[in-house]
Amino acid sequence: MSCMRYFLLSAVAGISSLLAASDFWNSTKPAAWSDGQTQEFLTKSPWVHYFRDIQVASDFCRPGPRGGCTYPLVPAGFSLEIRWESAELVREALTRIESKEYNDALAGFSRDYYVIAIMHVRTDGSRTGQTSLSGHWSPEMEEELRTARAIQPRLGLAHTGPPIPVLIGNEQAEYVFSVSRLLRPGYEAILAARVESGNNAEGAVDLVMFPRSAQLEKVNGDLDFITTIPLGMGRSPFRARFSLKALAEGFERGL
Repeated sequence: MSCMRYFLLSAVAGISSLLAASDFWNSTKPAAWSDGQTQEFLTKSPWVHYFRDIQVASDFCRPGPRGGCTYPLVPAGFSLEIRWESAELVREALTRIESKEYNDALAGFSRDYYVIAIMHVRTDGSRTGQTSLSGHWSPEMEEELRTARAIQPRLGLAHTGPPIPVLIGNEQAEYVFSVSRLLRPGYEAILAARVESGNNAEGAVDLVMFPRSAQLEKVNGDLDFITTIPLGMGRSPFRARFSLKALAEGFERGL
C-alpha cells in the first residue's frame, strides 16, 4: 500500500474522530476541563487535524520476483498534528500542558501572526518536558541566504564548512517556510511570514506564521493549510482544512 493511501486513510480517520467528538469547548472554559478533555480538545476539535498510523517506505531492499527491489512500509514512529496554535481557545488549553517558555513565545507571536503548529508527536507516548525554539526563518533570512550564496564561491567556501542555512538560521525552518501555504478559494495563496522550529513537550514542532493583515477572522468559508513532510526516502503532502466560521467564533468568544 502506498504512502499516499496511508495518508488518506489517516485523514479519513481524523475526520471521523472529529465528527464523533463532543463540543464541551463551546460551553466551558479550559480552566474547567479535565486532563482528558484537554487532550480531546487538542486532538479532535475544529482547531486541530490529527494524522495517525503514518507509514513510510523503509530503506531495506526486498528482492522482487523479477529482480529489482521493493521497499516494505514501516511505521514512521510519529503521528502528525496540525493545529491552529494562535486561536485563543487553543492558547488557553496549552497553558495546562505546555511550558511557560512556550506559552510566552506563542503569546508574543500571536500579536502579529496567525500561528499554525506542525507537530511530530512520538507514538511511544513519551514526553520531553522541555521546550526550545532553536531555529527560525523569514523573508529577511531568504535575502541573507541569497547574498551568502552569491559571495561564497568568491570566498572559496563552496565545499567547506557547514551548509549555509545552518550558519544563517535553521535548515528545518527554511524547508517548512518554503513548502507551507494558506489557500482560500478564489484568492492568491497566503505565504508564510516566519517559521520557528524546535521542540515542545510532545516532540518536534514547527510554528508557521502568517500575517494578521489577512484578517482571516472577518471572512467565511474554508481555509486550507498545506505543507509537505519528508517521509523516509520521499516527501508527502498534507492538507488541513479549517472552518473560518469556527475560527471567527473562537475570536468572538475571547476565551
